[in-house]
Amino acid sequence: MFQNKRKLFLNKEKTRKLLKRIDEDLEAWTDLAIETFKFSASAQERWKNGTIQDKKTILTVVGTNLTLKEKRLEIKPRTPFLLIKKAIGANKFKKRGLNPEIEPKSRQENFHTFALGE
Repeated sequence: MFQNKRKLFLNKEKTRKLLKRIDEDLEAWTDLAIETFKFSASAQERWKNGTIQDKKTILTVVGTNLTLKEKRLEIKPRTPFLLIKKAIGANKFKKRGLNPEIEPKSRQENFHTFALGE
């Protein structure tokens, strides 16, 4: 009986340690996801208005295997950024063209004219 209790106690401790490690890993992954989204949210603006160093940092963080081919920079995006790209591609609003930041200028002007009645 004592042997059985000891096995149960050791199993309980092993399970407790495993759960603690899972919680720590989950917290680390959550922190990484948050930082990735924060970076992604600011990267476009920093690419447009940032310094050369900002652009180098963005390229280094976002991609691997950077190669120059026929005067074009080719980048293999890291997995988190591929997942974000895939999620954006699946966004039904983007497919319908409702994102004003990427709308062609003429369409935005047409909307402006229509909305103001000009």
